[in-house]
Amino acid sequence: MLAALLVFGSGLLIGYAVFTGVGKGVVKWPSALTFGSKTALPKKLAPPKNPILDKLRASLPKTAVAKGSAELKKLENRAKGFLKKKPAVPTPVPVTEAQIKALAPPAAIAPEALAAPPPPPEEYCLQLGAFTDLKKAKQLQDSLKEKGYTTSVFEGIDAGYKPWHAVRMSKFTDIDSATKAAADFTLKERIQAIVRPSGTL
Repeated sequence: MLAALLVFGSGLLIGYAVFTGVGKGVVKWPSALTFGSKTALPKKLAPPKNPILDKLRASLPKTAVAKGSAELKKLENRAKGFLKKKPAVPTPVPVTEAQIKALAPPAAIAPEALAAPPPPPEEYCLQLGAFTDLKKAKQLQDSLKEKGYTTSVFEGIDAGYKPWHAVRMSKFTDIDSATKAAADFTLKERIQAIVRPSGTL
């Protein structure tokens, strides 16, 4: 009987302690994470990848990649140096004034320089006779030679495809001088002289 009373009293005390708390602490039921399994803890964050260091590690034998090895520390220092190293900036090449002038566009050409050159001045001569027969032209040339005149025989074809042999002399750059010389020759030698352009009938 006494034992039953003790057990009943112990149950009341335990129930009271569970529902009201004992002392300063508060009784809490154990978390579900602690029953039958280990407590789930957050995984440690992996360090950021270093592609340069990974390549250097791959070039070493497996025995040299052990944690804390001297060769691995050298690789890590080299990798850090590569990452901190700034890219080289090309030095600008100085350009001379002659090179700048060579690249400059050509100067504009004045319209006067592009214009066609003026035609040469037309020349005139005195025609003393024109013959279809070359012998007659030679006879007149010989007679004038005896008088001291230097002549030449110009050969040409007219619009009807008829050949001509013209006896001519002297050359003039203006028609006024040629006209005066023709009048003087006609008056002096009694041979009709006409002014003709040189090179045509």
